[in-house]
Amino acid sequence: MSELLAVSPATLPELHALLAETETPLDFIAGGTDMLVAGRWPRPDGGVLVDVSGVDGMAHIDVLGDCIRIGAATTIAALAGHRKLGEKLAALRQAAVEFASPQIRNRATVGGNIANAAPAADLVPVLLAAGARLVLFLPGGRRREVPLAAWTRVPGELIAEVVDGLSRNGAEGDGQVEQSVRTRVTELCDAFPVYPGR
Repeated sequence: MSELLAVSPATLPELHALLAETETPLDFIAGGTDMLVAGRWPRPDGGVLVDVSGVDGMAHIDVLGDCIRIGAATTIAALAGHRKLGEKLAALRQAAVEFASPQIRNRATVGGNIANAAPAADLVPVLLAAGARLVLFLPGGRRREVPLAAWTRVPGELIAEVVDGLSRNGAEGDGQVEQSVRTRVTELCDAFPVYPGR
């Protein structure tokens, strides 16, 4: 087994420099809740493990008019306690309130919930229904933005931010925004029915 180097950049410029200059494989961690359960997230055999939980600028919730931007290192507890988010997109805040236990909510992050791609990823149905987009940092210092619905995990790629897409979907007013999300969540649930005993 090769050596695993752990690093903790403190600023976005440090993180960008790491992505641009590091040639060895990069893995990312923030809340690390799945690492607490043996076997859920096996430790990388080598390369660089980047802890982004302390990066200034990676944990934020900005609600400006119809635009919602959420940093990938934002904890689920922060989502659950954000009043303006609840006013604009109540379904997402409610999903955060009902997410796991208080201990997990205090550590688990938005980016980790998406990147882990677990079947029980509580936030993903609401984000898909809202037409959310992901801002991604790529190896070499590049970045791209893609719809969450079209995203697939690429080694060395980091989810940096989640951008609400409702303002691009023609919904007007908070009531129509919430109704839009409810309708799409219902459609997603109908598309993936659960059969007892399976």
